[in-house]
Amino acid sequence: MQVEQFRNHVRCLLVPNAGADEFALCIAFRGGRYEPNQLLGVTHLIDHFVDEECRRFPDTLAFARAADCVHTDFIETGQEALLASFRSRPSKAAESVQLAIDQVLYPRFTKTTLQRIVNPILEEEFENREIPDERLADVLEETVFHGHALGRSIYGRANALRTMTPEMVRRWHATLMHDAVVIVAGGAFDPGEVRPLLERRFGRLMSNPTLKSEPFHVTQSRLRLRMITWPDERVQVGVGFPIPFGFGDRRRLLLSLINNHLGSPIRKSARLRQRLRVGEGLVYQADSQLWNYGQEGDLTVITSCRPESVVSVLRIIAEELRLLRDKPLSEEDLTSAYESLDHHAQLRDTRPLKLAGFLAEQVLVTGMPVSSTSYQRRLHRITASSRVQYMARRILRQETMNVVLAGRVQSLDRRKVVAALQMQ
Repeated sequence: MQVEQFRNHVRCLLVPNAGADEFALCIAFRGGRYEPNQLLGVTHLIDHFVDEECRRFPDTLAFARAADCVHTDFIETGQEALLASFRSRPSKAAESVQLAIDQVLYPRFTKTTLQRIVNPILEEEFENREIPDERLADVLEETVFHGHALGRSIYGRANALRTMTPEMVRRWHATLMHDAVVIVAGGAFDPGEVRPLLERRFGRLMSNPTLKSEPFHVTQSRLRLRMITWPDERVQVGVGFPIPFGFGDRRRLLLSLINNHLGSPIRKSARLRQRLRVGEGLVYQADSQLWNYGQEGDLTVITSCRPESVVSVLRIIAEELRLLRDKPLSEEDLTSAYESLDHHAQLRDTRPLKLAGFLAEQVLVTGMPVSSTSYQRRLHRITASSRVQYMARRILRQETMNVVLAGRVQSLDRRKVVAALQMQ
């Protein structure tokens, strides 16, 4: 892997793999958390502009046909990063780079295009809200990061989107282009051919990282419970804890082990699955998830059940959290959690697009990539020192617990719910 920096400080990683059957290019910019209040959702708007239209082509159909012939693109907006990913055959690497540059740097910002794009974005948000666990995850993030940008939806608000002008979107696009930009090229390609193409265009940007986001400080001092009525026969259950450190902090590895042991969806032996599904038959699926941002994150548990099972489900979740906090993991449990770490698998993933996207976001957020070897070395030191329980005690605290119950909650007794959540 070659880590390079153009004269204007734009960072470029070249990860050639002659044995790969594809070329991948990922370009990362700042994400939704950096938006000012008057421009909520503007980064996701740019996502759609980049995906649908660019100046080199006379109309959207001509652009779409060219893209279909050259490469497949995936444009995603997250809280930390707007990630534009492109995949093509190795023989089309140079052509793919040129088209990707045109898409990212030169989208067409017109009033007609803006009006056309807003409605699909609102439909996208609506469809997302129609999926109960996705909707619950959004509400849980809003609850954990109460009053902070990380709790905001990347979609913005309908009234704000409809009042944006092409000039407002264009200015924000220029701000993103002149801020921190990270480029990763991977797979089968010739660095001597691809690098000059990238530097010729991205090397002209007046790169000057200026966008700042307020860090999230944990000020919560008691359990936060929200009960929301939704048109659903079941109850969606979400439990979340804020984490005062993020993506690049090595303490995250301890939390990865905790998450894998508790409820990783890829582990049949995960404790929540064993207790709630296999043992009690109360739920179909119960997963935990570790979300990591720049300087903060959260650990969440999401499941669903019948209204009459809610108290029992919450009691078991609280019991498992308390055991994680108060009882050291056995050597067998620790080894099992270590072997199936999602992050570990990501770093070993040789698929160019997957690896390039992971590295682009990691460098954007932390400043430097972490190699698989250094990751394993850190992880070995941590597991050898048995600090997992210490981290569980620090994060899994009653006073920073956030709980969202959504669906048919009218029959639930709030006092019984609170009693079931006690971790003392």
